Order: sequence, then C-alpha cells, then structure tokens
Amino acid sequence: MRVLTLVMTTAFVLVLARGVVDAARSIDTILERGTTEKVEDTASIVGSHGAAFRRFRGALDENSRFALVFGPRVGRDERILLTLFSGFYLYPSIAVDDPLEADRVMVFGVPSTALLRRFRPIGESDDTWLGRRP
Repeated sequence: MRVLTLVMTTAFVLVLARGVVDAARSIDTILERGTTEKVEDTASIVGSHGAAFRRFRGALDENSRFALVFGPRVGRDERILLTLFSGFYLYPSIAVDDPLEADRVMVFGVPSTALLRRFRPIGESDDTWLGRRP
C-alpha cells in the first residue's frame, strides 16, 4: 500500500512540475512578442470590429469620454462582449452611458440622425461608425 502511495505521489509531483515548466515557457513566449503584436491579437477578440477598435483607440485621448451605441442587430451577448472589451482596450479613456455626454462615439450599426448632427465622422469599417464632437 505504501509503495502505491509513493508511486502515485511521485507521478503527481512530476505531472505538476511539467505543467509549471510548460506555463513558464508559454509566459516567456508571450513576453518575447512585441507590444504591437499583442495589441493586434487583443483586438482580434472582437472579430470583425477589431480594425474599428484600433482606429477608435487612436482617436481617443487619455481623458476622452466615449460611448458605445448599439443598433438593433447587435445581440445581447455581443453587446456584453464589446462593452467589457472596450473598458479594457480603450483604458484610460472614460466610458459613459449617454452618447450626449461623450467626446467620441462608436456606433455598431447605422448611426441615428441625432448622432450624425452632433458628431463628425472619423471613420467607418464593416458595420461600425466612429464619430467625434466638433
């Protein structure tokens, strides 16, 4: 019985050690990659909106306030993903709920006429419209 326990404990320690070594190698690989490559990989999480997020991020200042506006075709899960992602990816800019309080807006879908009157277009890609206050 003791031999079996010793064998099982040794096997567990070896598997655990291998996992730690593999994790360390993965971290080293990630750290060796360039910052630009990491940012582009991060933006690819949001699929077809990645290019729009990169452009929108370039249009934001540190203290800019931004709002995300979702059209009727954007589903609940996609809204949640895009909202969570924007908080991380567009940091340190400030997210606001009301587009009227924002300096910049990112519209997923077709922008309303009210937004078109208040914001100047700074870019479009796929099904995304970007605007800034004049």
